[in-house]
Amino acid sequence: MNKPLVSVIVLTYNQQDYIARNLDAILSQEVGFDYEIVLGEDASQDRTADICREYQARYPDRIVLQLNEQNKGLVRNYADCVRMSRGKYIADCGGDDYWLDPCKMQREVDMLERHPSLSLVYANYRNYHQQTGIFDRPHAEFGEDILDLEDYGPQTAARFLDGCWNPPIVLSAACYRKSMLEEVWQQHPDLFEGEGCVAEDIPVTAILLSRGPACYLAHDHLVYRVLDESLSHSGNQTRYYRFAVDCFFQRMQVAEYLGIKHESLKHALQCWHADYLHYAFLHRDGLMAQRLAEAIARVGYEPSCKEKLKYAFLKRFGK
Repeated sequence: MNKPLVSVIVLTYNQQDYIARNLDAILSQEVGFDYEIVLGEDASQDRTADICREYQARYPDRIVLQLNEQNKGLVRNYADCVRMSRGKYIADCGGDDYWLDPCKMQREVDMLERHPSLSLVYANYRNYHQQTGIFDRPHAEFGEDILDLEDYGPQTAARFLDGCWNPPIVLSAACYRKSMLEEVWQQHPDLFEGEGCVAEDIPVTAILLSRGPACYLAHDHLVYRVLDESLSHSGNQTRYYRFAVDCFFQRMQVAEYLGIKHESLKHALQCWHADYLHYAFLHRDGLMAQRLAEAIARVGYEPSCKEKLKYAFLKRFGK
C-alpha cells in the first residue's frame, strides 16, 4: 500500500463482543484514497487479541497491529499509536464504538482537503445504551453544517475547555490534521501523556482548536456505546469523581499552556470545581482536594471564602 492519507486509530481492551463490528465498519468505508488502521490491543484478558490477529491476517496491507505485552492504559496506548501512524490525517474510533455511515471518512477528508486551515472536522453521534438497548441522538438539534474559518485560537480552545462547546466534539466522530499537533506534542509531551493524564481527547482537541478552526457536519457518523461500567462512566461514585477530577486537572493544565486565565473558564470553575470540591468535602477526600487545588492554581483562580473553608477543613481532617 502507498503511504496512507488517513490513519485510523483503534484502541481496544477486553472488547471481544464489540471489536469485530468496529473493524467491519471501518473496512466498509467508501473512499477514494489509501488509509491504514493502527490497532492498539492493550493486553486484553479475553479473546480480543485473537480477533485482532484474525483481522490483521485477513487485511495485512490495511491493518497495523500493535499487541501490547503489558497493559499501557488508554493515554499511553493512544500516544504510541499516533507515533506509529503515517497518515496526513488521523481519525479514531473506540474499540467498543462503530461508525454508522460508509461515507464518514470521505466526507470529513473532503472538507479538510478543501480548507487547508481546518484543524479538524467532526460530526454528530448517537448514544447506544448497552443495558437498555436504547439509541438516542443527544445533539440532533444541530441540523446544519457549521463552519467559521476565523474561529480558532486560545479563546476558542477556552470554550472547549470550559465545557461550552456546542455541538460537542467526540474524536471518534472526527478526523484531524496531524501536523497541527506534532510540534506541540514533541515539545510538550507531558500535556498529552504525562503522569496523571487520563483522557487523550482533552489535550488533542484543545490544541487543535487553538491552531485552526473546526468544521461540524450535520451527519450521524458514530454510535457511541454507553456501557454499565467504563473509564468515563461508572456507577462507583468515588471512581467517577476521581476520574472527573483528573480530567479537570488536564483541562487546567492545557489552559495554562495556552495562556488561558480563570476569567475564561467560569463554567468549569463555578460548576465542575464547585461540585468536585463539595464531593471531596462530604467524603473527607484530602487527596482529591489537593488535586483540585493544584488545578485551579494553574489558571490563577482564587477560591471563594466558602471554598477556602472547605479546603482548610480537608487539609486538616481529610483522609
